[in-house]
Amino acid sequence: MDRFIRQKYLIFGLFTAIFFSGCSSELDPRNPGDAYLMFRDAMFAGDSDAVWQRVDPETHEFFNKSYVELEGMGETIERYLPQADHRLAKNQSGVKLLKETTDGKSLFVRVFTPEQLPKEEAFKLGSDIAELKMSEDEQFAEVVTKGGQTFFLVHNEKDEQWYVMLLKSSEEMGKAMAWVEANKSALSQTVDDLIAEERTEREKIIAELMGFKPKE
Repeated sequence: MDRFIRQKYLIFGLFTAIFFSGCSSELDPRNPGDAYLMFRDAMFAGDSDAVWQRVDPETHEFFNKSYVELEGMGETIERYLPQADHRLAKNQSGVKLLKETTDGKSLFVRVFTPEQLPKEEAFKLGSDIAELKMSEDEQFAEVVTKGGQTFFLVHNEKDEQWYVMLLKSSEEMGKAMAWVEANKSALSQTVDDLIAEERTEREKIIAELMGFKPKE
């Protein structure tokens, strides 16, 4: 079980320049600048559901896929690992999160920890929009804060609203969730090793029954 990388929950403690004192209810998500402010306000208000609503479909797909991979690992553990190893494997691989989550959104809410974000005034001031850039086709926007952090947004033609491209805006988030794929690979290797060991043992038993002594 040493192959597993323990999951990291404090993903958003890695963000360093956020928050604004304005009222999100007065902001219009059809405006890219306002959409960013709504996302930021939700983060520092600790409103995970609101944050989820303000991020793009790619972020949703990322966490939905992560949840499905956790489910797959859980099934693999149940099917291939000895019963005595189930609890440890689920704890170390992150599969235990399935007890607290039901889909990608709930997984996001589980690992989202806005209380870890700095609340100092300097960080609040640094989150103000210093520059807003638009793509030529006006389907993408780039917000640069006074603190130097960049957030990318994408326009949704169906509801005409803007959404933060969280994966593109924060490489740290992807790194912080890398444990899912890493643990999936580790579990797969563990299962392959167990299957190989069992196959070797079966071959030895069959050889003995047939009166043949395999080469060491």
